[in-house]
Amino acid sequence: MVWALVAYAECALRVSFAREADATARADAAVVLGAAVWGHSRPSPVLERRLRAALELYRRGRVEYIATTGGVGRGTHEHPLAEGVASQRWLVRHGVAPERVLIEDRSHNTVENLRFIAPTLRAHRINTVFVVSDGYHLGRALVIARDAGLRAEAIACDGSVSRSLSREPARRWSEAQWLLFYGIVRPTVRE
Repeated sequence: MVWALVAYAECALRVSFAREADATARADAAVVLGAAVWGHSRPSPVLERRLRAALELYRRGRVEYIATTGGVGRGTHEHPLAEGVASQRWLVRHGVAPERVLIEDRSHNTVENLRFIAPTLRAHRINTVFVVSDGYHLGRALVIARDAGLRAEAIACDGSVSRSLSREPARRWSEAQWLLFYGIVRPTVRE
């Protein structure tokens, strides 16, 4: 019981104090973690917020590539377009050169997002990445990214990790639970 409480506390701290990239830092690519697609091809507000953050990194010259992730939503025919593909189309419509967008289109969760995009990043000789997601999500995402062999830093699309967690305190505990679960099953999710 004591071990479980200590492990959970460590996970909560990792979620709460995820190290964010410096405002002037650069990376080879931004990896946008997937989120829902609405209708047949429109990024949900959550996904669009992540895409706007990555687009800003690209426009400011902080990244050369943007990698989009996410497959087709499970159990529904409402979202026939993979999140990664919908994201790529959105980025191209907003001025990103098509050859600068790398797509992963078969994942269904954060672990798969990062594991499945890693070989594509390596094939393009991408060594450093910004993981772009909501602030509350980044503590767990960075652990997973590093397990996937990525040199990663965090970019919170909603301002910062602390700001995100102050707006949605329940997310901290939910993310800590997911991180603890990931820590337990970690050996089975590695390649």
